[in-house]
Amino acid sequence: MITKLSFTVLLSSISLLAMPISQVQTADKKVLGCIKGIGEKRLNNILIYRKEHKLENKSDLLNISGIGKGILKNIEQDIKKKSCLVDKQNSLPKKENKKAIGAK
Repeated sequence: MITKLSFTVLLSSISLLAMPISQVQTADKKVLGCIKGIGEKRLNNILIYRKEHKLENKSDLLNISGIGKGILKNIEQDIKKKSCLVDKQNSLPKKENKKAIGAK
């Protein structure tokens, strides 16, 4: 029983980490631009494709110029660029930012 419950919790945790296709359909430039492997050219290709097509499943992304299996995996796993992770840290209010980096 505990093993089955643990497995269910694990599966739901994994699904929370992934970026759903609906989010790719509606995400703004900043969110999409933070995905590892998506630069200005791929970002523009995604935006153009979204205007003309509705993304219904993850394989639709493979129809976009410059998106292959590697980028698709980054999108699915919501793998961020290091610069975006640093920006998130720097966007904390000063008091919280100091706590986060160990300063008083």
